[in-house]
Amino acid sequence: MDKIPHIDISVSNYATGFLRMHNDTVSLIKLHDVHDLVIESAYFLGGNGSENYYHWMVELLPKLQYIATKSGFERCANIVVSSRVLEFDSFKKTLVFSVKGFKFNIYYLDKKNTYRIRKLLVITKPSDVLFNSKNVLSRVDFCFYRKSSIDYTVKLVEDIVESNELDLLGVDFFERVFIGRMPGLARSYNQDEIEELLVTKYGFTTVFLENYSIEEQFMIFKKAKCIAGPSGAAWTNLMFCNKNSVLISWLPDNISDFSVYSSLSSLLGLNMFFVEAEADCVQELHTSYYLSPVRLARLIDEVLM
Repeated sequence: MDKIPHIDISVSNYATGFLRMHNDTVSLIKLHDVHDLVIESAYFLGGNGSENYYHWMVELLPKLQYIATKSGFERCANIVVSSRVLEFDSFKKTLVFSVKGFKFNIYYLDKKNTYRIRKLLVITKPSDVLFNSKNVLSRVDFCFYRKSSIDYTVKLVEDIVESNELDLLGVDFFERVFIGRMPGLARSYNQDEIEELLVTKYGFTTVFLENYSIEEQFMIFKKAKCIAGPSGAAWTNLMFCNKNSVLISWLPDNISDFSVYSSLSSLLGLNMFFVEAEADCVQELHTSYYLSPVRLARLIDEVLM
């Protein structure tokens, strides 16, 4: 369990998966049948949020900056990850590319099972965000970044793009991009109304990033002059943007202190602007909300016109 030392346990909640509950020193864990892996040691590339694009690209993948080295390989040649990595092309591709040049044994483990390894090597996340909180919905200090780890991920994806350059020749890229969200996701909002405003009045093109490869997502964010969309994991890709890009986002007012993407954009010297939306239930972290088209249009007019 990766605890963030500067955040008090009174507002920290790391309970997920097999970890049912905990305090500062003791935890209750539910174990299934134990499977022994016949290996002496392995690097652990998993943890809370390991199936989420943001947590993978920002927190977990950069650990390979220290693992996929001559000394790292000599210490241990095994890596264990969730088998769900195989279900996400961007996860699998970045993992395989990052260990290129080393003959690591990668074990894809079923998250429903419990495994026993003689020596599990865990590297502290170079960047992190509190996975869940209690008593407080959000706070500015819930996240922190190490610039070198973000640079590592950006360079890695750049190298992947360069190695597949010909595959991108037929892909359309857009100056103004609206990040669409598939139905059924958390924090639903009046997307149709906002999309109509952005597309018809301001010339945005709606993009559902789930339909694009990691190389295509890189190029979409790299070439766009303006990107707009709700707060969410898709904004992880802002690390690929040019310095002169204009980024516009929104989130409900009950979590206006949620600073993951504003902090990341500030770290990278990008221009990111936010509009507060009206939360439907102020006590819920993932509440639905309403975004005023008038307030959004006013901001766009200020920063683009």
